[in-house]
Amino acid sequence: MVDSRTVGITKYQAFCALLAAIGSFNFGWNIGSVNIPGDVLQNCVTGREYYGPFPSCIDVSSGTIWGIIVGCYALGMLGGAIISNVFIDRRGYKFVLSWFALCNVAGALLLSLTTSVAQFIIGRIVVGIAAGAANNALSTYVSDMTTPRGRNILGGGVQFACNFGIMLDNAIALGLAPSPRWRIIFALTGVFGLINFVLFPFASESPKWLISKGRYEEARESLAHFRKGAEIEAEFEDMIQANKENKKRTEDWLISKGRYEEARVSLDKFRKGAYIDDEFNEMVRLDKASKELTNDVNILQLLRGQTPDNLRHQLMCVSLLLFFQQFSGINAVIFYSTSIINKSTGGDSASIPTLAQILAFLISVAALVFTVIGMGMGAYFGRRTLLIFSHTAMAIFSGIIVPGTVRNVTALVVVAVFCFNAFFNVGVGPIPWATAGEMTPRYAMTAMSGIGTGIGYVSTFAIGVIFPAINNWWGNYTFLFFLCWNIAAAIFVYMFVPETRDRPIEETVRLHSCGIHAVLGSKWSTAPIEEERDSELNYAPEDGASLLADEVEPDCSSVKTEAK
Repeated sequence: MVDSRTVGITKYQAFCALLAAIGSFNFGWNIGSVNIPGDVLQNCVTGREYYGPFPSCIDVSSGTIWGIIVGCYALGMLGGAIISNVFIDRRGYKFVLSWFALCNVAGALLLSLTTSVAQFIIGRIVVGIAAGAANNALSTYVSDMTTPRGRNILGGGVQFACNFGIMLDNAIALGLAPSPRWRIIFALTGVFGLINFVLFPFASESPKWLISKGRYEEARESLAHFRKGAEIEAEFEDMIQANKENKKRTEDWLISKGRYEEARVSLDKFRKGAYIDDEFNEMVRLDKASKELTNDVNILQLLRGQTPDNLRHQLMCVSLLLFFQQFSGINAVIFYSTSIINKSTGGDSASIPTLAQILAFLISVAALVFTVIGMGMGAYFGRRTLLIFSHTAMAIFSGIIVPGTVRNVTALVVVAVFCFNAFFNVGVGPIPWATAGEMTPRYAMTAMSGIGTGIGYVSTFAIGVIFPAINNWWGNYTFLFFLCWNIAAAIFVYMFVPETRDRPIEETVRLHSCGIHAVLGSKWSTAPIEEERDSELNYAPEDGASLLADEVEPDCSSVKTEAK
């Protein structure tokens, strides 16, 4: 039988990834839901009337208030990401991806039956909680259940689902934007959430999460499902060994920091009633104790650097990649593309669908197509290469949008916005969400993902709120703001972001856990998974030895390795 570590995508992996992607689809649906109906909701362009107790619009006269309505979705996502961390640690990824989907049902009721601005804002926050929890869980869940080879496609599938949600929402909105039909758009998010809740119990839990909780038989069964038809023993032992090393490093770290009582308590919990002094003093490898040790770090510990490995570099990369993702300007296009294009076309907003709305839909179609292209490119090009290419292209088209709007050249603006959105989906869209799962050890993955997604959501909220104001102040030169951020992002990726495509997570962690450093030069490179497997065929490990990659010992002499 083939080694499970070398397989690609199995049918069951695809099935579980599809179920997880429903959360990402709903995320995209709710991002795009305020774009095309925006003028109807905000400015009552089709007239104000009542259908029973329900008004035809919510009549928002202030651009700032509308920005808050648009951006508060991201605040809900931030809350969902924070809350879900607790449930992921205690109940697992499957629980979060199933039960938090019900927030979409509650939010759909509030939005579709809204009678006031306050109710609409609350509804946006509630569906945001569902999206934040789903995004926080699904990237790591997909990363855990796949091999490095399969991760390229299924990881990109998450972004595809998001863009498919935006596209389908925009397509339906062309017919449902007029009052009172816009309420159906917001009701449908509850239907998708209910489908997610009903179907996800048929998926398996992450085998790595089960191993981290000492539930080895369940983990073996889960891995067998994900790798059907392949020999899983070597990969299963790798997972167990990696988990033991993570837990052992935590215990050694407590001792090395002089926190002897905490280390002794953790050992005593397992050896309760037995004499432990000799074992404790010798600091031997505590395999059995590590099975019961709860050592996942929380967000505060990660921010303070209170981790066994120095994860400063990983924290910087994850945080800034998600910050740059939002400040690249993509959500200005997703949230406000109709109004951006309408400036050039000058159409009548009451004549739905307007030319600007049709073009906004076509932009979402192009985004979906380029997501598929990006998934294909991800199989041949590295993460770093795609990120640099994507940010650079977005900077170029940001610059092209400016003269198009200044000279009122509609065709130039439309083409530039198309390309701006398209090149986002080649790299900047899917890759930052995967970085936490590809650069972080298991014990810090939940906290790292929470920090990264939190930064991303706060940035999304900021863009949603400030873009109307920036657009008023800067006018036709607004996209110069995003041009500068994309250039800064491309430089940052070139200097600091390591290549992780097809690399074992454990090897990436070992190589870059020595403080913040530039990644230029061959000493920061690791071999892809195929080369590693080839080397294993020519190497017979000693009895009991793990098939994990040999430890990489980078030259960190110029890097301060002590986490503060």
